[in-house]
Amino acid sequence: MVLSKRSFVFMAALGLAGIVTAPAMAQFPSYTPPKISTPKISTPKITLPKTPTFKLPSSTGPSFSGGSQRTTPNNTARTTPNNTARTTPNNTARTTPAPAPRPAPRPTPSTQYETRRPPYTPPRNDGYNTGRAVGEIIGGLLNNIPVDQGPQRQPRYQDDYYEPRPVYRQSQPAVQAPAVVEAPKNAAPKPVLKTPKPQPELAKRPTPMTAVQRKAGVEQLDKVTARDLDELADLVGASDEGKKELFQKLKASPELANDPKLAREFLDAIVKGDEIKVQSLIDEHLKTTGESVQKEILDQTTSWKQIAKLRDKASDGTLTTRDIEKAQDQFKNQKERTSANQKEIAAAFDRIRINNQVRDILASATISADASLPIGIIAVIRNPNLPAGVSVMIGASAIMLGDPTSELSVTEDYACRAIGLPMRDAAPLPNSDLPPYLEGGSMVMGPDAPGETVSYVLNNAPFTIQSGFRQALPAGTEWVIEFDRGGSFGKGRYTLTDGGYKFAATAKGWELFKHNSKITLNNLDNPQPFSCIIDNQEVTIPANSSKIIESTMPVVVSFDRQNGKPVSKLLSKTQTLAVAMSAKDNQWDIFPQDAAEGSAIAKEEAVLFK
Repeated sequence: MVLSKRSFVFMAALGLAGIVTAPAMAQFPSYTPPKISTPKISTPKITLPKTPTFKLPSSTGPSFSGGSQRTTPNNTARTTPNNTARTTPNNTARTTPAPAPRPAPRPTPSTQYETRRPPYTPPRNDGYNTGRAVGEIIGGLLNNIPVDQGPQRQPRYQDDYYEPRPVYRQSQPAVQAPAVVEAPKNAAPKPVLKTPKPQPELAKRPTPMTAVQRKAGVEQLDKVTARDLDELADLVGASDEGKKELFQKLKASPELANDPKLAREFLDAIVKGDEIKVQSLIDEHLKTTGESVQKEILDQTTSWKQIAKLRDKASDGTLTTRDIEKAQDQFKNQKERTSANQKEIAAAFDRIRINNQVRDILASATISADASLPIGIIAVIRNPNLPAGVSVMIGASAIMLGDPTSELSVTEDYACRAIGLPMRDAAPLPNSDLPPYLEGGSMVMGPDAPGETVSYVLNNAPFTIQSGFRQALPAGTEWVIEFDRGGSFGKGRYTLTDGGYKFAATAKGWELFKHNSKITLNNLDNPQPFSCIIDNQEVTIPANSSKIIESTMPVVVSFDRQNGKPVSKLLSKTQTLAVAMSAKDNQWDIFPQDAAEGSAIAKEEAVLFK
């Protein structure tokens, strides 16, 4: 029979109280207490007399009072034989065996285990000691209250009081200093190369001539030419006034003084320009007249003949510059003309020739709505009847400019320069496909002389550089360069700092010089601003001004040529440059300042039409 812990404690309490003697308790190990059931009766309220307080020997449990003491009948006389002499063998030497070691609990990341032996404490009234058991059981029997015997648990004194057991404690994280978080290293950003802006539109772009304007211009020039021919006729005596003067001279001669009819015949032949008839009349009737008179009559005949021919061709539109020049040569050979008369005649012929040139330009031009500037040399007409600054494109072969300060003139020039834009008829600076160097550090550049090469060692690595080339050296490294100067001049060795270095030939062989350049970019002749990108920075050079660039590295200038296609120029030495239009394509470019500008052909040299 197995006793529960509560039954065992109850029996031990009875023995200590003297209710159950020791001999009687010796028989209990196999005793099973009967199950006591409490009858369901109404419990009247009973006032119990005050009873003495019972104290258990060797017990520190609480005392209790009240109710009557229930004892087992004849409990006081019941003894167990030889109970007093019964002892447990070797009881005095009995010790509690050490409990068997238990496996250590498995630790977890958040739990630490600490094994400790709790200090011994006397039994307390915690539900398992005798005081509580006796009080509850006896009190329950007296008051007819059901007793809750609790769970049936075998006593394990050693386990409960002496066995070391783990004490679970929640681990606390160690207090640590906050870690220093460093920013992650980023790759260096690549510079975004800027695109040059388009150049501003030409402020003086010409307008195209229309067909109506051309027709009106031709008619007006025909009237002007006819008027100029009349003035020329007056100057050479081939006018009505000149005819009267000539008739009076003929009648005054001795041979014709008495024959007015013959004088009229002479006059008609001269006015018609019939040189053959005039020569025959002279041979027949003026044999005795001096040679000077005969020469004057022949010159008058030639003058009337040339004026008549010019008028006929001008009226039907077939007059050419060659015809005008041929007629002018005839008048130059007339020695009887005075110098003043000759100048007036030459000026008249110039006006006739220019008018006729302008007329031919207008009449032969192909009218188009395109007002773009033609490439190359074209005819430039300066018209005093147009306002200043007005320009008109006459097809693709000529341009007419308003110039109230001058006379009507025709020259040959480039169209861009004719409207006031700078122009160079020379080779511009060569284009470069190298981007601007923006990373800093150092740079080694080849010599300026074309075709030259230099070999060198840079940080124990061999290199060879040609003229016009460059080698970029990033920052953050100490660069040491060594090279042979050539011949018997020895070697050179330098440590490079930030900036550019250029090889150059000297009297003592090759030398490496620190690069310092001062570049002047002139926009002096340009009446409008020039937009460009200098080392990836937008720059606008105002009209009629200059930009000075100082740098220890080669400078890259990018700009739009006004065709939507940017170009770049590498500027690596001190120099003066000019912004101008190229004569080859009428687009913007950069030239050396002393580049040939070309020259206009004066009107005396302009032979446009034969």
